[in-house]
Amino acid sequence: MRETTVNQFMRRYQIDTRQAQHVEHLCTGLLRQLAGEQPLDPDVVLQRLSWAARLHEIGLSIAHSGFHKHSAYIIEHADMPGFSKKEQAELARLVLACAAR
Repeated sequence: MRETTVNQFMRRYQIDTRQAQHVEHLCTGLLRQLAGEQPLDPDVVLQRLSWAARLHEIGLSIAHSGFHKHSAYIIEHADMPGFSKKEQAELARLVLACAAR
């Protein structure tokens, strides 16, 4: 259900799939390098990071300036079947943190 929701959001917000895949591979590759240092289940963290990377540009549909803030807001407040509000808040924080770097 979550994977379907992420894919539907990518279509709805016209995400550049190639860019999203590039960001996803970069982020997940970095996580794999650090996996030994992670206190959480690496598979869970990897999946959440993957979703955040694929959704990080949804705010571009609102504005180019500060798009990462719009992306985080949409992710946190949208109806996202399969995701709890806590999980959505975590995804929003990941999107904000990644874009701020």
